[in-house]
Amino acid sequence: GGLPSGENTHSIMLSGDSAVITSEGKYVPESGYNRRDKKMSEQPVKIVDIRPLILKLKDNDAKVRRSAADALGESGNIKASERLLPILKDNDAYVRQAAARSLGKLKAKDAVGALIDSTKDSDINVRSFSVWALGEIKDNNAIEPLAGLLLDKEEKIREQSFEALRRFSDPIARRIMVKKLIDTA
Repeated sequence: GGLPSGENTHSIMLSGDSAVITSEGKYVPESGYNRRDKKMSEQPVKIVDIRPLILKLKDNDAKVRRSAADALGESGNIKASERLLPILKDNDAYVRQAAARSLGKLKAKDAVGALIDSTKDSDINVRSFSVWALGEIKDNNAIEPLAGLLLDKEEKIREQSFEALRRFSDPIARRIMVKKLIDTA
C-alpha cells in the first residue's frame, strides 16, 4: 500500500524498494510508515526509490560505491541489506566500512554471519564498524564472537566489543562479558 492521498509525496513505489523521506529528513520504510503515528512536522515529503543506489554499488569509483552504501543505510529499507552484504568484501576499505555501518543502521539480522566474518577484516575501522553493527542488531548469534573480541590485540576492538555486548539485553551476554573480564584479570 502507498501513502494516503493528498499528502505531499512523490510516488515511485516498486515492490517495497522505497522509503519515505519526512520533512525532518528522516527515512522511513514506506511499508512501515503510519501517518497517524507521526507528528505534523514528520509528514512525508517524498518516496525514494533505492534501485538507483543499488546500481551505484557496482560503480567503478569507490567514492560512489561508498556514498551509495551510506545512503542505503539511511534509507531505512531493510531490502537494501541483501545488496550490501557483498559490499563487505569490496576491495576498498572505506566502502566496506560504509557497508558495515549501513547494515547496523538497518539492524539487518541477515547480515550477522557476514558481519562476524568482517570482524576479522585487515582494516581496523571495518572491524570496528562490524562490531558496532553487531551491537546494533543484537542477534544472540553474535554474543560469543563479540565476547571473543574482548581479548583482541587492538584496544579499539576490545572497547567496541564491550560496548556492543552492553547493548544486549540477554543475561547470557552479560555473564560472558564478566567471565571474559575475570579470566583476563
